[in-house]
Amino acid sequence: MDTDLAARLDASLGPVPEDPDPLPGLVREGRRAVRRRRAGVVGGAVAAVVVVVGGASLASGGTPDRAGPAPFATEPTAGDTVPTALPTAAPPTVPAPDGRADLPPRFDLATYDEQARQVVLHPGTTALQRVDDPYDLPRGQGSVGLELAFRGSHYYWMLTWGGGGTSMAAAPASSTGQPLAQWLEEQDPGVVTQDVPGTPSDLVGFASPDGELLVPRAGVVVLDHREGVDVGPDFASAADDTAAAQVRVRSGAVFYVLARRPAGAPERDAQYIEVAATPDLPDLDAFLAFAREQYAGGSGLL
Repeated sequence: MDTDLAARLDASLGPVPEDPDPLPGLVREGRRAVRRRRAGVVGGAVAAVVVVVGGASLASGGTPDRAGPAPFATEPTAGDTVPTALPTAAPPTVPAPDGRADLPPRFDLATYDEQARQVVLHPGTTALQRVDDPYDLPRGQGSVGLELAFRGSHYYWMLTWGGGGTSMAAAPASSTGQPLAQWLEEQDPGVVTQDVPGTPSDLVGFASPDGELLVPRAGVVVLDHREGVDVGPDFASAADDTAAAQVRVRSGAVFYVLARRPAGAPERDAQYIEVAATPDLPDLDAFLAFAREQYAGGSGLL
């Protein structure tokens, strides 16, 4: 193209406008805005991950290279989201070791085996203290004082043997309010059955809801039995079911059981009281006479 032709073309097109068509520019700016928004979303996601990781780091004890107690925020910072508290399980209730009432003792936590001449502890029973011969009995007789632990409860126990029989006294340790040695001093072997009350018993049970026959539990043998016993109105009314039994347990120890159940009441309302046999109570008739005296005097057996 010659110079004259170029000059004529330039003259015909005119000067380049100062404000060209805005569409291409708008398209370019729109694409830039889209890229900025995408970058902002990705950046925001990365920031959220960093916050979570930072929170986990604090909760686990501070920075990754130095453990320490995590601080607790008392108030949320502006813009923070207050998290909803997650439900937590209540801590287990642990009974306090002091001030707890011990359960009534079993009849056989500690017995004396006259044939083996040794004290026999019920399985699961632990002797925490033992005082040998606290009563200095005559030759051929013996005694022992014990503090026993069984299924979380503590008991004071006294056994005497020889002279024709075995006697026992027992009490929940928490109910005595005194150390074992002092409690033993108050247990006079000569009048054990007079001063020491009976204990709740599980040796026998009523055979039927409307009868007075007592049947033994496992490992118990009934030696003698009375139905409809009368030991006084302080024990039971004439309409109540009453009974008494002389029984022997596996260790050979002999006990008396006095039972009562209110008229028409279910078995869960029945009461069974046991007292260890002693030379002063050689048979069931002697025990019933003793029970009448106890209830007539207002002390009863429990």
